[in-house]
Amino acid sequence: MQQNTIIHFQMYGGTLSLFRSEAARANIELTLLEPGGVSPKSVVAAMKDSTKMVYLEPCTNPTVSLVDVAEAVRAVKSVREDVVVCFDNTFLTPWILVYNNYSFYLRQSRRSRRASRFLSFFFGGYSTIL
Repeated sequence: MQQNTIIHFQMYGGTLSLFRSEAARANIELTLLEPGGVSPKSVVAAMKDSTKMVYLEPCTNPTVSLVDVAEAVRAVKSVREDVVVCFDNTFLTPWILVYNNYSFYLRQSRRSRRASRFLSFFFGGYSTIL
């Protein structure tokens, strides 16, 4: 059965491109939340029986579209406990959005930049730094 992942349409372009290219290869269906449409209700409305992951950015760069992290996690978990909720927090940093206040499965921040740079070179080649 094909799995589904919900992602934010306005997320960082490199991440969006990675999702689009790798999802097709891994037989994962992507559900894109429309611009300006990321709210807990829209995330829950986009969920399907095959949804396994929700991947969002609390604050997108450069559009500064905001997601209420606590409400998004609560809304998803109220519908299905088995869905993994991930947030890419590179733009806000852990100083602004404190991870320990939420139950995250995966988190991305400036602290893990070295790992993300390695992964971006691995997946995208050296052209990603241009």
